[in-house]
Amino acid sequence: MGFKAFRGSSFNHSHENQAFNALYDMLSAEWEERDEQLYLFGNFFVAGKELDALIVKHNAIIVIDFKNFGGEITFSENGPWYCDDVVVKGGNSRNPFLQIRSNKFALLDYVKNGRIEFHSKPNLGHIAGLVMFHQPIELDEGQIPQQIKSWFHVCDLNKALRTIDAIASAEIDLSSRELASIEYAFSVPEYFPDGKPVTKVITIAANDSVENVFTPIGIQKAVLKQANDWLKSDHCSFILKGMSSSGKRTMLRQIVRSAIDKNKSLLLIAPNARLANKYTALGIGEFSSIYQVLYSNKSDGIVKKSNGVELAKHPIILTNEQVRDKVIVIVEAHLISNSYYDMDSAVFGSGHMVNDLLTAFDTKPPKLLLMGDPYQLSRGDLDQCLLSAQALKDKELDVEEVFLDQQIESEPKELHKFQFEIAQQMQLQQFNQLPTADNDVVTQMANGSVIGQDIATGRYHAVYLSALNDVAHKINFAAKQKVLQQANPYMLNVGDLIDFHTSTPVITVQANVNEIEPSTDWIHSGEIATVTHVNEHIETVELLLKGRDVTTTVRIGYFRCNVPTLGETSLSYIVDYLHAEKPELTQDQMLVLSIKAREQAANAFGALKDRLDRIVDKKSEQYLSEKKKYDELIQNHIAHSPLLNAARIRYAYAMTVHRAQGRQWNSVYLDASRGPSGESITNDSYFRFLYTASMCAETNFNLLKYPKLTPLYQAQFVPNSNCKVGPFSIVKGFSYQIPERQELEKIVFPIGFNSGVEELKALFFCVANKLTGSDWRISEIKQHSYQEIYTFEHSSKKKIRVRFTYDKSVTVKTLVFPDMENERELTIELQTLLDSSVSVDVPRLNVALGTITSFLDSSDYNVVQAKERSEWEMLVGISNNTESIELKVYVGKDGMVSKIMPEKASSEEVITFFREALNE
Repeated sequence: MGFKAFRGSSFNHSHENQAFNALYDMLSAEWEERDEQLYLFGNFFVAGKELDALIVKHNAIIVIDFKNFGGEITFSENGPWYCDDVVVKGGNSRNPFLQIRSNKFALLDYVKNGRIEFHSKPNLGHIAGLVMFHQPIELDEGQIPQQIKSWFHVCDLNKALRTIDAIASAEIDLSSRELASIEYAFSVPEYFPDGKPVTKVITIAANDSVENVFTPIGIQKAVLKQANDWLKSDHCSFILKGMSSSGKRTMLRQIVRSAIDKNKSLLLIAPNARLANKYTALGIGEFSSIYQVLYSNKSDGIVKKSNGVELAKHPIILTNEQVRDKVIVIVEAHLISNSYYDMDSAVFGSGHMVNDLLTAFDTKPPKLLLMGDPYQLSRGDLDQCLLSAQALKDKELDVEEVFLDQQIESEPKELHKFQFEIAQQMQLQQFNQLPTADNDVVTQMANGSVIGQDIATGRYHAVYLSALNDVAHKINFAAKQKVLQQANPYMLNVGDLIDFHTSTPVITVQANVNEIEPSTDWIHSGEIATVTHVNEHIETVELLLKGRDVTTTVRIGYFRCNVPTLGETSLSYIVDYLHAEKPELTQDQMLVLSIKAREQAANAFGALKDRLDRIVDKKSEQYLSEKKKYDELIQNHIAHSPLLNAARIRYAYAMTVHRAQGRQWNSVYLDASRGPSGESITNDSYFRFLYTASMCAETNFNLLKYPKLTPLYQAQFVPNSNCKVGPFSIVKGFSYQIPERQELEKIVFPIGFNSGVEELKALFFCVANKLTGSDWRISEIKQHSYQEIYTFEHSSKKKIRVRFTYDKSVTVKTLVFPDMENERELTIELQTLLDSSVSVDVPRLNVALGTITSFLDSSDYNVVQAKERSEWEMLVGISNNTESIELKVYVGKDGMVSKIMPEKASSEEVITFFREALNE
């Protein structure tokens, strides 16, 4: 690849990070296919000036500054710039042109001072400047004087690639060596958007259903090749799965780019409008909500539920003609479900979203690219999740799945490591070990006042997450009462943070007609807003329903709030929804709203109904036409009724993990005591809950009531009447594994080794590996019956002998250091190097053995021997040099230790110690 990127640190503003990453993606994709080189530098200092970005290629040097504006640009050489009516400053300069010019001359002086030596003698007066706007702009190029236009350029991200490609000078021709010298002179670290290419590879279970699993080497190129082959084929579905920081978004950019290069028409879809905006901001393309693409925003009828509640039915509008020959790209596909779903007042299509989507697929379906995280909580049943592809398989559409099995190291490393370890257990379906939470990023903590202060600080600063709504409800109330110290925490107050649970339209009532029309402004589900005013008046809607003894009431309140996407907005809200223990209304309350909305619609069009009733011939064309018009007006009025569309809001200080999914806060506090499916923590549901909660944290993940889950979690110490009690000792030998045959064949043995025994070769292989990178080497081996005498030579030329004794099975029983008295310090150093952890061959048993070893860390006991008796049982020898015990350890299929039984002990006291320690 002819492309390299460097960046000093993260930018101070997220929009600058986004712009730099978008530029990185465009350039890396383009220069992947070129032989020429291009270097991109970001956020670094030159001669005291901070440069947003710098591009160096063989025929150009381009100083870049990012601006987060969009609209019509008004240029001025010395005066202010405007974007529409907003002033665009240039850092500390009056405008972006002056800022770029200042940065250009700082770079010019830096180079002329001899910091970089150019043998090609480029004309540095031809250094170019580029102001790059993050949002689409319009600019009349005629505003820029010709003498400036020769080196100064303005564009937005959409035109960035074309502009950068066009900037070239006949008087600049840098060689590869000169490009490398620029890299050296600036000393800026190389940049990787998904972190440095340090990877961890998830272990795949033998029975895993994913067919295509790539090694870490060249994984992204391999996936891109497979995606390109898919784009050229007649196959329908391509599914890209991966955990956090596995490069999904990088691959998405590349695949979208490849599709565009192949002249494919794209339809980019996200699960909701909020995520659509987020992905659009990444510069990949214009994303739309699946609701916007799939369903009409107008109702075409009413669906009456069994409880009498009427739902406005929004029909499917996506057709086969609209998707034919397209590539449909759906991101975060784990958040789209085929399980039935309706809102309080509306149902979209059949209520089964994936089935609705597939109705647009004809005999020749479009191409469907799905991307998502298989380890997160799904909406509805797991097998109904779009990412599972079950609905596609039921429709007999071919499905090609790719699993990104490597996690690329990126910040915060501790959080990604935590996520990796949870995902690994979900992958293997072994729910017996929770990761540690003992660092500054992933922390185990107790309740404290700092939590309340943190979650009440501001939007997306911090949140308290739980499995259950009632817990979130209590925390929200506590934040209002104890932290914010509101006079009446039982009501909505100015300053409250609120979370919109449904997308809420801003309703406009037309003055001249009774019709209600929706505006184009929506507050999307998942928006968090700040309350700026609360109307004291609460409207009560009440009705005595048939068969009820008391009146059912619904309270409607009015308030204003600051919504980041819309600014200050006035809305009504359902008070009972806000303050209920769970975010829902009772069936009776929904029925009352439904009845009242219909009554209001009937009153609004009473005159039209009277005219309709006066038509005698109910089968006449006039009656049928008038009836159709009346029904449509009633349906439209109900669908956009202020009662039914009053905002469903909840306080945003605490919420469930399901509710928080897909959003990020700087800090997350999680009640980890249980998952949403019950109190058991040794199952997929709990691990999925924990993983999803961690995905909501950007910087810190704080765990409250975090269980101490290890393979010993359910272990029982079982007495053994046949246990032999009496003095005996266990010594630690040397544990080694037999490597692959081809590795053994490459070994060059030292003087004195002359054996064909595979185990002795493996012993040498393991001992030699332990010396790698140290000051020691093996200079000689003397071989005797049941013992090997190794001579180790230190870099100081001093030598230490070690006697390895073994039994008939070539299991090393003891290590003897005969030179201890003469060279104590060097001998201890060598002992430390050769110290080997005890292990067995069965991975499940080995994990349990590691847990026992960790369990003993707080005591003076150590595991010194281990021997597997079957795939379910092992014998573990433990000693503290005074007392010894051999324990039979039984490990179930789930990796959990079921029971531990003493088989041999040096005394009753050591049995008592282990019984009490394990029973605790």
